[in-house]
Amino acid sequence: MFTFLLWDIDKYQSIRLIENYVGNEAFLVPTDQVQYPLLSGLTNCDEELYSNEEALEKLLAEVSELRKEMDNKEINDYLQQIASMIFEAINTRKSILITPFIE
Repeated sequence: MFTFLLWDIDKYQSIRLIENYVGNEAFLVPTDQVQYPLLSGLTNCDEELYSNEEALEKLLAEVSELRKEMDNKEINDYLQQIASMIFEAINTRKSILITPFIE
């Protein structure tokens, strides 16, 4: 299970997080490495920090594309929350930390 945090790298602390969605690894880690190079690289033993605008925009594009593929409203709403947080990170020059270590 992955947790998404809006992260301030200057203060090295979380600004806020999106509540855990049990089982999100089942749909957040697609097997298509060409279409989803960032998301397909997530693992349950490592954190990923996206802190530059280019990486954040790529992550936003992948989450938005994945959202289009989801028929489940609850999952779609969850992905929308993630997309909104990434957009906020871009606009406020913050980072996104994706971690499997918060329960």
